[in-house]
Amino acid sequence: MPALNAYRQLVNRMAGPMYPDVPFDAPWMLALDQLTFKQHIEQEVALPIPALLVAGIQAYCYSSFGAGWEEISAASGWNFLAAEEFGRWVFPGGNAYMADRLWEELGALDANTPQGCRPSHLRAGCKVVDVRMDRSGDVRVTYQDRNGRYKVLLAEHVVMANSKHIVRHMLHDLRALDEAKYNAMGLEYRAYAMVNVLLNTEIPTDFYDIFLLRNGAFPTNSGEAEKYFYATDALDGSFTPSHLPPQPGTRNVLTFYWPLSYPAGRFDLVLHDPYERFASAIADQLREVLPTIGLTEAAVEEVRLTRWGHALPLSEPGFIASGNPGELLRPFEGRVHFVNQDNWALPAVENSVYDAVNVSERIASQL
Repeated sequence: MPALNAYRQLVNRMAGPMYPDVPFDAPWMLALDQLTFKQHIEQEVALPIPALLVAGIQAYCYSSFGAGWEEISAASGWNFLAAEEFGRWVFPGGNAYMADRLWEELGALDANTPQGCRPSHLRAGCKVVDVRMDRSGDVRVTYQDRNGRYKVLLAEHVVMANSKHIVRHMLHDLRALDEAKYNAMGLEYRAYAMVNVLLNTEIPTDFYDIFLLRNGAFPTNSGEAEKYFYATDALDGSFTPSHLPPQPGTRNVLTFYWPLSYPAGRFDLVLHDPYERFASAIADQLREVLPTIGLTEAAVEEVRLTRWGHALPLSEPGFIASGNPGELLRPFEGRVHFVNQDNWALPAVENSVYDAVNVSERIASQL
């Protein structure tokens, strides 16, 4: 089919010298960022896009961005989709492996580590509620400990790694002190649910991710997405071998990604008995998927629903070209720094790591 061949050529081209890595400053990439993903694909293919191909692209965008190809930047869309041509690195246990390795590294610190940097200095189960500049010039951090008591500490530098729509309410008097930064933090986010299905047996089918296109009639806008109410894909949670010793019995995990690709999705996660609604819906979908991977309902041992697998910043056209990332990355009062995927409105762990490295080096140079 001519349209499919043209699309294949476009993907190969975008995975080559035209790949829009993030961050970027090349004029052609900035221009690409100001188009929607849909506009660029239609413009380059220059033929009617088959409905099944639209469904495949849309399912990918929903799964990766929590938004459709008509809503996201072409630069962000290609940054994800074209990178699929480079192959994949999948950690044992998913991205949680990164946290596990970090914990192992901290635990390996020896007696020569400065007292304030030892693993015991971590405060698990504590919730920061307020960050503000102190008269001493340091940053005052107020937090609630695991027993519900409020405590305060002073720090020379603070890194805020949470979502900006929460940060803007935690930084005391931010709007008055730094209106440009406050406005830049007014990002839109999309809600996300995850369903982990514990299986009492191995999965006989070899796959990593299956897109659930159903009959190919996929939503084409956020209004249709609100009525769709289906998970987009199912993943083999044990796709890579575990670094942990084998456990008694053979088990596996089937993970469903369920982005709510419409603005009101966050309310659907908390209102109108969401547990009952999501549980009933996923039960029907699970019955459809199990035969596809060679299993029956008898293989299901437990199902766990998770709200906010992670918040997805909406990769709106023009966000990067507008210079917003620079505004979000700029330290507040030179002492409060920001690390999160939403600095680039791009739901990529790679960009979080990129910012973490840069911020840690910046702070180290000032201590």
